[in-house]
Amino acid sequence: MGGLKINVTSFNVKGANSPTKRSRIFQVLRHLHSDVALIQESNFKTGRVPDLSRSGFSYWYHATSGSAASRGVSIGLHKNVPFVYKDRLCDPDGRFLLLKGLIGGRDYTICNVYAPNTNTVKWLREVLEKISLFASGNIILGGGGLEPYFKPAP
Repeated sequence: MGGLKINVTSFNVKGANSPTKRSRIFQVLRHLHSDVALIQESNFKTGRVPDLSRSGFSYWYHATSGSAASRGVSIGLHKNVPFVYKDRLCDPDGRFLLLKGLIGGRDYTICNVYAPNTNTVKWLREVLEKISLFASGNIILGGGGLEPYFKPAP
């Protein structure tokens, strides 16, 4: 990327509504020197997302699942990432968030997915199709819930 290094962290936080839990999440992101945070299972309700603009993560984008405190994905960008927002595509069920923009003057699409427990393969095919239609430039893809389908070789 022309000398610009981006450190991406992706993890399932199993709920981030507690201030103590959010503080721990930020500790981990700082410890890992994260530039881009892909958070799954944030469990934020629509319109009730807490302020996350601390610890250097100034820009946050969310896909929530409505009034239920379940599912939900978030993308956080550290203030040092030269990101220029272009567009986003959110799942109304809080299962994926696609964010399109420029990083260091180059096109990027950042994708955060949180797969359901049932019909996972069908769901993943549909999401990958949406990504292929929406994305431009380089693609950063992270997420959770896919562990049974993508296992490292022994």
